[in-house]
Amino acid sequence: MPLNQKHFKLVQILLKSNLPIDKAAVELDISEKTITNYIKQINREFENIFSIRKRDSLLVLTIMDDQKFWDELNKDSFLNNDSESILTNRLGKLFYELITNDISLIDDLSEKLYLSRTALNTLVTELKEKIKEYNLQIIGKPNVGISLKGKEIYIRKFAIEKLPKILNEEELPQPLNEKLDNLKNTMNLDTQTFFNLQNSIKITLLRLSKHKFIEKDSFKNTDTAIFKSNEFNTLNFLNEYISQTYTSSTSNYELLLIAIQLLGRRASLMEEIINESDEKLIMKIINNTIRDVKRYFDIQIDENLFNKDIKLHIKHLINRLIFNIKLENNVSAEMDIQFPFAFELSKILGDSITKYTGLSISKPELGFLTIYFSVYLEQLEQRFSDMKNIGIYTDGGLSTIKLLSSYLYKIFGKDISIEAIEKADLSIVESEYDFIISTQPLNRLFNKIIYIENVFNEKHFKLRIEQFLIYKDISNKEVFNRSVILDFINERDFYHLSDADDYYSVIQFLASEMIDEQRVDSKFDQTIIEREILKSTINKAVGFPHATHSMEGIQIKVALLDNTIKSYPDLKMVILIATPKTINNEALLIRIYEEVLSITKNMYLTKKITNQTDFEDFVYLLNEEMRD
Repeated sequence: MPLNQKHFKLVQILLKSNLPIDKAAVELDISEKTITNYIKQINREFENIFSIRKRDSLLVLTIMDDQKFWDELNKDSFLNNDSESILTNRLGKLFYELITNDISLIDDLSEKLYLSRTALNTLVTELKEKIKEYNLQIIGKPNVGISLKGKEIYIRKFAIEKLPKILNEEELPQPLNEKLDNLKNTMNLDTQTFFNLQNSIKITLLRLSKHKFIEKDSFKNTDTAIFKSNEFNTLNFLNEYISQTYTSSTSNYELLLIAIQLLGRRASLMEEIINESDEKLIMKIINNTIRDVKRYFDIQIDENLFNKDIKLHIKHLINRLIFNIKLENNVSAEMDIQFPFAFELSKILGDSITKYTGLSISKPELGFLTIYFSVYLEQLEQRFSDMKNIGIYTDGGLSTIKLLSSYLYKIFGKDISIEAIEKADLSIVESEYDFIISTQPLNRLFNKIIYIENVFNEKHFKLRIEQFLIYKDISNKEVFNRSVILDFINERDFYHLSDADDYYSVIQFLASEMIDEQRVDSKFDQTIIEREILKSTINKAVGFPHATHSMEGIQIKVALLDNTIKSYPDLKMVILIATPKTINNEALLIRIYEEVLSITKNMYLTKKITNQTDFEDFVYLLNEEMRD
């Protein structure tokens, strides 16, 4: 069996850290038995170069020959997870052959692509599946060959959107290159938009050279105003070139797919004009988003977040949706995992766009919106600038002080004062510093002392700093858990429910417990159920109903469901959050939401939770999984 993408990913995962086999199985979405087989195959394939072995219940990657190891990885593109890229490259070569030849013989393709007939048939099957979305087909005739069938507009769209690099080595005619460079400067086009523009022109010219023209009915529902748009008119030089070079074509129609690349471009950092009608629509979307964020998460988004950059992004995003331009960009990939709460906010903005335009937002588009929200949420980092005087209390010597100082300079910049504190009564000198880093366990009741267990873990160091900055105005926190949620619950807030009839009965039970404990107002159970009915918070195995209450403090309860609820068979855990109507620390609330959303994405954690998981197990699991 040849190595596949999951073999590569296993090596990639173990390069970062050792891992229990059950967690590796969850990461790769395969069984532990399959993992064991994969390891045997990898060890056989790379004997004497590197190996994977099980040691003390962990999978460990051992490298025997450094040079050969890196040579192999670079050759097979392990590190970039490029088994997918290799496949895409082969698909591109196959598609190129199909768009440059009316009929392609299997034997010819096999020779050109350096593939066996069996491997080629597998590749053709893969391509057939991918082009279905564009209403394209690959038709094969015995003893004749295979050919690509479908509307010309969709053939070009597939090439532009799904295989943008197939013509990377092709050059545009020099007169066009000069005009395009001028256009780039005039319109302040970003690199990606300019690449898309060049690529769409290359695809268009290639197909025209094969006498393949856009069908006149392809844009029958297109608003004729597009022909008068600035984006279309800036391409007049290309219109002239096409009409002169390919006299049988209808140049206006050939130009539309190219002009759409400009209409749906990414917002530029340079100045650009938003007209009055655009501004009105965009402000409706923004105001609705601000209202809904407050409504669903009790967080007041600052209107200044929606500056001109994001308004331009929304404008071009709507154009992309209108013209069905699909984004394929790794920049926005996995944003829901990297920035879970920012992604939730982007979904609310996406819903607002859908509400006012009737157009649905794709996940890649949400990923780009997430970037804006993640920047906003990182205003938490602005608290760093308040810190000027920092003490270090350690018995680790000068090297430890230098290491910790280097971390602090990275976080706060060079304008801070760092002092090593000699053995002394810290309660006396504590007031002289904004906070103190200590590598020695001390009384956690000190308000300004941050204990660091492992001075070599920089990521954990930064987490401790962030936790301190979040909690510095909360006097009753004595211990920093790696999990934020665990700072708000104890054993009385943790339940196993085996007889819950439905999801709402779980919410009712947890809310009633809070009411009985006089931690929320008497109508809180009604408030939170009404809110959950309005917008469900269930995300696969986790539900996190949340609502405001009229008393003080953030309150949290957790219920593990021992039996399946019919309406939600995947639901295993409910985290109920009650927030006060007036909250002075929105950064803390954001961090709680971030953690809950991270839990919903953590398949390993939710798989580990069973009806045998007690509070101590839950604390251990959450602290372990939230350690980064």
